[in-house]
Amino acid sequence: MAIDSTPPLEVTFITPEHLKARLDAGEYLCLVDARESHEFGMAHIPGAQWCARDLLASQIERVAPTPYVPLVVYCSRGEAATLSVPTLQRLGYTHIFVIQGGFLAWCAAGFPTEIGCIGPPTSM
Repeated sequence: MAIDSTPPLEVTFITPEHLKARLDAGEYLCLVDARESHEFGMAHIPGAQWCARDLLASQIERVAPTPYVPLVVYCSRGEAATLSVPTLQRLGYTHIFVIQGGFLAWCAAGFPTEIGCIGPPTSM
């Protein structure tokens, strides 16, 4: 399935502050970093899974195997994440949030980030 560049009819935005509060409350949200892999490796929101926007259609099930889990998608500023919403909707995902202002807004709010590669965590 090709990536749709048509803006969705309705996008639900979430502010970095609201997202942080929900995460701190222990709510399970699937965080999807739609930036390029090197950007993810330099820094990302703790717990985020990497799935670049152009890979969403073929790879989203790897990071979000069920369409019922709430997805929080972000990119650097929010534009690419917003454009990914129609693709996710067509794939059956119904609870999709886009971080208002993207990763840059998360960082500007002073919230934590982590550094790491894309592979799954290894156990010690």
